[in-house]
Amino acid sequence: MIYLYINAIISGFLLTSLFPKYDFWFLSVIALVPYFATLIYKNNKLKLYHVFLSALLLGLTWNLSSIWWMNYVSPLATLALSLFVTILLAISITIGCRLTIKGVPYWLSFTAAWMVYETLSTYFLTGFPWLLLGYSWRKLVVMIQISDLAGPYAVSFLIIFFNTAVAQIMSAKLKREKVNFSPLAAAFFLAVLYCIYGTIAIRKLKNETYVEKINIACIQAYIPSLVKHDPNRNVDILKTYSELTIKASKKKPDLIIWPETALPGYYFDKRITYKVVTNLVKYVDIPLMTGLCRRDISADYYLNYYNSVGLIEPAGNVIGLYDKMHLVMFGEYVPYGEYLPFLKLLTPIDGSFSCGSGARTLALTIKTNTFEFGPLICFEDVFGYLAREMARAGADILVNLTNDGWFRDSPQPYQHAYISAFRAIETRRPLIRSTNSGITTYINRYGKTVALLKKNGKSVDVSGIMYIEIPVYNRKNTLYTKFGDWFLTGWCIIAGILVIGTIRKQ
Repeated sequence: MIYLYINAIISGFLLTSLFPKYDFWFLSVIALVPYFATLIYKNNKLKLYHVFLSALLLGLTWNLSSIWWMNYVSPLATLALSLFVTILLAISITIGCRLTIKGVPYWLSFTAAWMVYETLSTYFLTGFPWLLLGYSWRKLVVMIQISDLAGPYAVSFLIIFFNTAVAQIMSAKLKREKVNFSPLAAAFFLAVLYCIYGTIAIRKLKNETYVEKINIACIQAYIPSLVKHDPNRNVDILKTYSELTIKASKKKPDLIIWPETALPGYYFDKRITYKVVTNLVKYVDIPLMTGLCRRDISADYYLNYYNSVGLIEPAGNVIGLYDKMHLVMFGEYVPYGEYLPFLKLLTPIDGSFSCGSGARTLALTIKTNTFEFGPLICFEDVFGYLAREMARAGADILVNLTNDGWFRDSPQPYQHAYISAFRAIETRRPLIRSTNSGITTYINRYGKTVALLKKNGKSVDVSGIMYIEIPVYNRKNTLYTKFGDWFLTGWCIIAGILVIGTIRKQ
């Protein structure tokens, strides 16, 4: 059994290598082969608890070596989050192995099990769909166009299909049995179809006529976290943003964007932050979209805090406001903290934010047209359903305002940017990322990185301004925008049928 655990560790590290900063995406089709081949080879001799424990080892190796950057915020939260995702993976793989013991083909049982895992990691509790296999193909722009039909899960499906097919062949060779090449041939056939679809989709998008081109300036101030949360440095922060904004205004953009929680304090308390920003916007005579914190008192006299995005017109008035809907577990709230107080030990935060009431676009009239911006705050761009809600609400452009400065120049900002690009493809909306420190970039409707803020060869831990010109097209909702995760639902139904079928057979 030792080989099972060794190969679980090998596959775990191979999975880590698929994502930034390594980017060995070409290993994706064999990353799980060492582990899966061992499971198939020893299938009839394995106890299910060995499968579960080896899958735990696989998941912990993968997650702890991929999201170690969470240690900058809370080491305990890193362990808790890794365990959470790993347990979901172990349960799914154990179910898949159980199906193979009962006679379900390997390629089908393990593929179905993996799709169940990605469903659980996306939706169970608050979800954490950070390391979906499909994201590893970010650089294969043609191959990931299928995401406008079924999201990144269609890409994950093809990758896991390749892994199971290759693992099955390797196992058969080790056993000196007849090799079945049909699953691998089917995987290659699907890859060709993905390529054809992607080529046609990109060509069609390139031939569309835009309605208007708008000019935008994104400010990346690079305010270190210790400075950002020091009340004595509020004036310095406002000075930095003001200087960069005045510099950006000289190119007369139609809109200036600041990142998540750029403004110190609570904006509507109308203290120094409110006065500086209001006067600044009036001075440059350009609309400003910015992240801010705000608080209000509910009807039952409860004080609510929100992580928000505001759109401020040149006259200084806030003409649009969006409150973050999907909060960061242990970063912005403690789940079940009122019932399990010890969970507050996992996080450095003192209180909790409140969730926004729903998707709200921010409307801005530029020249003769009114455009709708769909804000996604912090890691909201990790969740496809939020981008879909913004698109259905009428967004012409998606805007991710975030602060990845917590994680310095670790893999996190690069992983985050990889994930974000899929939201542009899924909804066929251009996507802007404005970060305090991270990857400030503009991604077009088919996932191409058109602009990227760089200074001295670096995108992270630098300050600067990204000037972009974005063509805006007539709104069209993709199949994925309309129907959501139908593909995942289908695979969950298949997995359920297989499980029920094996139980009845038994």
